[in-house]
Amino acid sequence: MNDKPAKPSSDQTKNSDNKTKNNAIKKSTSPIGKGNSSRKLSGSMLKYLILLLILVLVIAVALLSSNYWRQQQKQYQQLKRQLSAITQQNQTLQQKIAAIQTNREQLSKNQTALNTLQQYFDKLKQQNDQQQQLITTMSDNNAKLHQQLLGNDATWLVAEALYLSRLANYTLVFQRDISTSISLLNTADQLLHRTGNPNVLPLRQAITKDITNLEMIKPVDIAGLYLKLQALRRIITALPIMDDHISTMEANKNNGDQKKLSPQDNWQDRLKININQVLNNLVIVKRKQGVDNFPVSILSKDLLGQYTALLITQAQSALLTSNQNIYQNALAQLTAVMHKYYNKNATTQQILSTIATLNRINIKPKLPDLNKTIIMLSDYYKNSNKNAQNNSTDSSIQSQQSTNTDSAPTGNQS
Repeated sequence: MNDKPAKPSSDQTKNSDNKTKNNAIKKSTSPIGKGNSSRKLSGSMLKYLILLLILVLVIAVALLSSNYWRQQQKQYQQLKRQLSAITQQNQTLQQKIAAIQTNREQLSKNQTALNTLQQYFDKLKQQNDQQQQLITTMSDNNAKLHQQLLGNDATWLVAEALYLSRLANYTLVFQRDISTSISLLNTADQLLHRTGNPNVLPLRQAITKDITNLEMIKPVDIAGLYLKLQALRRIITALPIMDDHISTMEANKNNGDQKKLSPQDNWQDRLKININQVLNNLVIVKRKQGVDNFPVSILSKDLLGQYTALLITQAQSALLTSNQNIYQNALAQLTAVMHKYYNKNATTQQILSTIATLNRINIKPKLPDLNKTIIMLSDYYKNSNKNAQNNSTDSSIQSQQSTNTDSAPTGNQS
């Protein structure tokens, strides 16, 4: 049924092997067969060597291939890592490129805005140049006009110095402000110096003399003296009055109250008392020198305080108006009142010393007269104006003559 041959059994294989071994022994025992067997052995050994070499080569190739595979794996891993690093770097570069693109867009916008600003600045520069040219033109015109107004003798500066001198005189006479007057005169002297004309030297000399005279005057501190008098008023109102004057005032008041008309008085006494009362009510006597005899009506504490305040106010008013006589008279009366009606203590002595110091101050020092300098400036200004007018008329006449001489030959030719 089966076409395939049957496999030999194990006994058959053993028998066949034994037969081949016996045949080999027989052949080896024969002298001819010995050479063949040695050749066979060398050939088998050569085969084994070749097989061994092949096996060694296979093993070596296997080892080399395994090492090569490992190296390839390592290189693959390295390449993989490098690829991942390159990928990350690529992503970073992409982000940087996107940021650069955004910055480029922003720079383009900024460049557009900068161009707009540059155009605006160019317009402003052009306007500034135009304004500068206009200012230059106006300054040139102003310089020409200033030169025309000043003339050769600088009459405009002299007129300004004359005005400042008059203002200094007004300030000195009516306000008695020495420092302001000195400042105005210094300004007038500087204006005359700017003229550069040696003819104004006498004017400058007169102004310098006035400035020196003003600087020699000791200035009066009106505000400080006024405040000192105000402080004296507050201190005096708190001082106590002498006890004997208080008792005298009370006694005079009681006597005045008790001195009334009685039925027992005769008609002469009654008439005398009535006349005295009427005169006391109607007539008030004021004395300029001394305060020894005060009316009885002011010998009370309140009225005495009001009277001292009135004297101090009078001194302050005289101080503001620079009235030396009224100022000294009011302080003298205040000194007499302090001696007569107030206790002699340390405070009173200090007040009296202060009043004496204030009384010695000259609130109206003698001031120099600036009218001479003003007259000199006025005369110089008038003369300079006349000379300028004469020069202008001479120049106009000369110009007319030149035009006439120019027009004469043309008439002859015609």
